[in-house]
Amino acid sequence: MSSPLVSIIIPTYNRSHLISETLDSVFVQTYANWECIIVDDGSTDNTEEIVIQYLKKDPRFQYHKRPDTHKPGGNGARNYGFEVSKGEFVNYLDSDDFLYKETLKTKVKYAVENNADVVISKHTRQFDELTDNVGDFKVFESNTFYEDFILARNSILIGDPFIKRKSALNLRFDQSLKRGQDHDYFIRLFENKLVYCLIDAKLYFYDYTEGSITVKAGKGSSEMIDTQISIHKAMMKKYSDNSKIIEEYKRKTKKMYIRLMQKGKYRLVLKHFRFYSYCFNKNRFVFFLFFIYNLITKRGFDVLKIE
Repeated sequence: MSSPLVSIIIPTYNRSHLISETLDSVFVQTYANWECIIVDDGSTDNTEEIVIQYLKKDPRFQYHKRPDTHKPGGNGARNYGFEVSKGEFVNYLDSDDFLYKETLKTKVKYAVENNADVVISKHTRQFDELTDNVGDFKVFESNTFYEDFILARNSILIGDPFIKRKSALNLRFDQSLKRGQDHDYFIRLFENKLVYCLIDAKLYFYDYTEGSITVKAGKGSSEMIDTQISIHKAMMKKYSDNSKIIEEYKRKTKKMYIRLMQKGKYRLVLKHFRFYSYCFNKNRFVFFLFFIYNLITKRGFDVLKIE
């Protein structure tokens, strides 16, 4: 079996207390032909000091600072990391995540043996569930996998896909997005006609740490909610002829409404009131009555049906 170079691309920002565990998981990979590209998005802590220790330990680690040619944020850092990488395959990773020691070996095996453009594994938030024991796998060619991805409801996270470089040469993360950037990126990737290999093995541990985008969104960050709403609107417009996709984004928006109301983020609901009423398929007067009832009683959400 051939041993292609794999590029692991990790954006980071003020993760000095976490990044060592992530880099350790790369260092112990049983597959040896890799490069790990860490792109610092402007850290003000001692991230650089910690990463330099890994550069001294192993020349396969690289440390870059995001240049001003790329916008601040993880998306700009990922794009720059891709541009300086040289691997035949790319695997993105966040700086608070963790790869199982057999991850690269397993993904390379299935990519090479099946001539796959994308190998997609599973993920977990339990360390003891990590394994390279592949229960099952399937290989297929598709240019509509984006629909399966959308309807699967976040079943693929940033560290799951193992991507052939030539399949993503003209693809970049949208640097204007503050949330949902991987969702957007994967949809655009999966619109292409590619050979996929889906493997039933949990090879990637992900975490939601304080300060992460997911945590900020869960707390009701205005910027994050605005971005999420804009993505939902854009996807509903883009796939306006696909009723299943329209209903899925309505479902996501309805769940967002309930979460914001339960957290008392009423102004954020009012800011996007028209869109919420549209997603609940109610005119604005009727939906306003639901809004008032939900606000006063903190109840009645079960009447607003969500599948």
